[in-house]
Amino acid sequence: MNKTEHLLETKHLRLRRIASNDADALFALDNNPEVMRWLNGGAATPRDVFDKNILPTFLQYDKKNPFFGFWAIEGKADNDFLGWV
Repeated sequence: MNKTEHLLETKHLRLRRIASNDADALFALDNNPEVMRWLNGGAATPRDVFDKNILPTFLQYDKKNPFFGFWAIEGKADNDFLGWV
């Protein structure tokens, strides 16, 4: 699977592999209290922790198992980053 290929497309959404240019959108989610309350009680993630620990994990993938990993969800009409799975 090519890094830029889409894993899944629906009428309105696309799943694609997370890329380094998603960093700001991912960081914003990790600092949104309404998002983080479901993950850790609402605590924000410091940028250095995000850059050193979280983002590198999101960018890794196993070439032998290319469908495992983290995927960005984007709106098909405008390519807006909506979240991740």
